[in-house]
Amino acid sequence: MWIESYDFADANRMKHYAKRHRREYVSCLANLADVIAALNDGLSVTAIPFGFFRSEHEDVYRIGQTNVKHPHETRLYVYACVMQTTVYVLTVGDKSTQQVDINACHAKVRELKKALAANAAAEKEINNG
Repeated sequence: MWIESYDFADANRMKHYAKRHRREYVSCLANLADVIAALNDGLSVTAIPFGFFRSEHEDVYRIGQTNVKHPHETRLYVYACVMQTTVYVLTVGDKSTQQVDINACHAKVRELKKALAANAAAEKEINNG
C-alpha cells in the first residue's frame, strides 16, 4: 500500500504556498492523492498517465495543479520510493524557482537513497549477525 510522507518536505515553503496560493496548493495535493491511488491500483511510477505528473529525472517527479482558473503556476515535487512504497513530498514551487527546486530535490533524493541503503545494510547485518 502506497502512502505519502512529508518527513523530508520543506515545511516553511509548504506553509507559505498553502497560505499564499491556496487553490493551487489544494489542487496539487488532490493530484497527489490521484497519483497515490494509481500506484495503489498497481501502476508503476513510470506508467502513471496523468498530464500533471512529469519526471524531472533522478526519481524526482513534478505534480502540477489542474482545474484552477487563472492559476499561479505551481509545482509539487515528490520522490516515489518503490522500495518503501512511499511518495515523499519534497517541496513546492513555481516557474521562477523551478531549476533551483529541481536541483535541490535531486540532492535531497540522493541523500535519502544513501540513508535508505545504509539502513538496509545495517538491518541485513543485524539479521545475519
